[in-house]
Amino acid sequence: DLYGEHIFTSGKNLTGVIDFGAAFIATPGWAFAVLAHYHGWEVVEMILKSYSQNNGQYKHILHQARHLALVIGLYQLEQAVTAKREVNKQQRIIQFVTGTLSLLDTR
Repeated sequence: DLYGEHIFTSGKNLTGVIDFGAAFIATPGWAFAVLAHYHGWEVVEMILKSYSQNNGQYKHILHQARHLALVIGLYQLEQAVTAKREVNKQQRIIQFVTGTLSLLDTR
């Protein structure tokens, strides 16, 4: 959640960054996997088409994102069950994981 309110400057000098503890460097597939979890695969595919330089890159990142999305979905499900969150939230996560599994290339 790095955004303007978390970046401090003085003139043209960077003076501080807050709420940076969970930041990490990852493959672009990770960002698209998170996007899919919150906004769905249609949004990911639309944005990824603009992001990708060619069809090969598009397919590669989408492949990564779909596999990484399973990790995100299963983690979110574990968190929801452990926290005894409402059944609707758990069902939404299960639908996301199930839908993502159906998109995986089985070759």
